[in-house]
Amino acid sequence: MKNEKKLYSLGLASVTVILFLSFFSSASSAAIAQSDSSLSSYAYITNYGSNNVSVINTSTNSVLTTVPVGNGPYGVAVTPDGTAVYVANQASNDVSIIDTAKNTVKSTQFLGIGPTGIAVTPDGTKVYVTLYGNNDKRGNEVAVIDTADTNNITHVTVRDSPFGVAVSPDGKKVYVANDFDGTVSVIDNATNSVINNIVLHKNEHPGGIAATPDGEKVYVTSGSTNNVSVINTTTNTVIAMIPVGQRPTGIVVTPDGAKVYVANLDSHSVSVIDTATNTAVGNPIPVGNRPVGIAVTPDGKRVYIANAEDSTFSVIDTGTDMLITENVNVGHAPKAFGQFISIPIREPQVLQQVQEHIPIPNNNTVRLITGAILIIVGLFLVLNTRKENVDIEIGVSTKTVKYVGGTGIVLIVIGAYIMLNGII
Repeated sequence: MKNEKKLYSLGLASVTVILFLSFFSSASSAAIAQSDSSLSSYAYITNYGSNNVSVINTSTNSVLTTVPVGNGPYGVAVTPDGTAVYVANQASNDVSIIDTAKNTVKSTQFLGIGPTGIAVTPDGTKVYVTLYGNNDKRGNEVAVIDTADTNNITHVTVRDSPFGVAVSPDGKKVYVANDFDGTVSVIDNATNSVINNIVLHKNEHPGGIAATPDGEKVYVTSGSTNNVSVINTTTNTVIAMIPVGQRPTGIVVTPDGAKVYVANLDSHSVSVIDTATNTAVGNPIPVGNRPVGIAVTPDGKRVYIANAEDSTFSVIDTGTDMLITENVNVGHAPKAFGQFISIPIREPQVLQQVQEHIPIPNNNTVRLITGAILIIVGLFLVLNTRKENVDIEIGVSTKTVKYVGGTGIVLIVIGAYIMLNGII
């Protein structure tokens, strides 16, 4: 009887193991499904005065967290896959690289004097950063970071005080707005060499720059003349000048290429340009005080603006060109100069919380572990019942032996099947 109870206990233990593994596998799958359903775009707003980046969930327009970076963060760019954010720190002359899964800085690279504008190539392999200079010395270079090896940095000489930078949609050309030179340098991405310098109209001080999705036009703000210049990228000539608000700085083109939004620093507004006619449409949209950075969500439905003097951000509905969210507080003196909004990615906090409580291996790993444990338990039961069959005097009924042995065989078969699925 004692040994019969022992076999029953072994059978009960095996059932418990099965239930636990089923729960573990279900919990892992549920956790992964939960993180998959928590996809959202995030806005990474650089706060120049507080040396950090505010991470905004664009689904709720709430601040998720704040990430400390270098001194005087100005420009910002998110990689196409949304896994990293590059922050140009003007005052500390370096770039902070943020891991978006953890919202922590994973690397910092020194570049040169006054990194300001920043853009990532469409394939995510290179990051271009303008080195504007400082009060003591003007810059004339663009740093090029290899994203596969961020220690691999090269420099391209352009014109006086490069400010904004944009990459063509096909990734072949890089456009650099040279503030004190009144030109736009064109860099060949393949060779990292300047192939053209486009001269703008007299007294132009180019700042922000953005390319249309078809790559046919580049729009450049000029804070000195309150205009936006339109460049034909085939002829590399200025084909239009569009009056906007006072001291336009940041600029962005919608994903469909239909509109251009311009942040007017001194008139505290955003101008909207119709790309079909190259004219400003409607009245400028009032936002917070001294807007600098401006970016559009991947679906093109909303535009986010960083208001430097208010230490806030505003949101415009591109369908109505009306303000739908205004003056949400972030850090001190936000600049966010660049395309600072990511594609939809998993919410970092949800993923982190899940991983803290439940280790989530991939599905194949779960299958392999589960299958292996079931086979081990099954073999243990079979071997024990075979032993009891040999020693018939122990008083264990044949029915019990067959029951427990049969359970072991079933476990072995199930385990083998699960492991096979894990391997395949």
